[in-house]
Amino acid sequence: MRSPNIRSGTITAIKEQARDAGRVSVHLDGAFAFGLAKVVVAENQLHVGQARTEEDVARLLAGEEAEQAIEAAVRLLAVRARTRRELHERLMRRGLSDVAVEAALARLDAWGYLDDAAFARQWIDDRTRHRPRGERLLREELRRHGVSDSLAAEVVAAADIDEVAAAV
Repeated sequence: MRSPNIRSGTITAIKEQARDAGRVSVHLDGAFAFGLAKVVVAENQLHVGQARTEEDVARLLAGEEAEQAIEAAVRLLAVRARTRRELHERLMRRGLSDVAVEAALARLDAWGYLDDAAFARQWIDDRTRHRPRGERLLREELRRHGVSDSLAAEVVAAADIDEVAAAV
């Protein structure tokens, strides 16, 4: 993720962006400085006339990057359930910082969107109904998705898998 020039100044304007109603452009000392999600503006109670130090601006931009990571993660989760490791890898490939990715994952975890055990149970259920596999192959598939060895073994053992039927 590219980082704009971080500079201090007084907020002289906060304008809604024409192409994205969920974002605003922040102007410092009369010149465009950076764009932010409206939620970041609200969380930080930004308003015209506030003086911002370089550290303040850096914190705002870090919050913006974390918000971008959350939005990207939610879009990925809308397609299908994913493990924590899968989301981490996909977000890192987008060029987001590790700090922003971890902040996003922590928020998603608090919201209950990240549950590797639920993912594993759902994966096994889907596989059992649509593309049956044996226990060993199921454990391997779960490990490839980022489920720990112990959790994969536990969930596979708890599932009612008929390996003879799966082989047929």
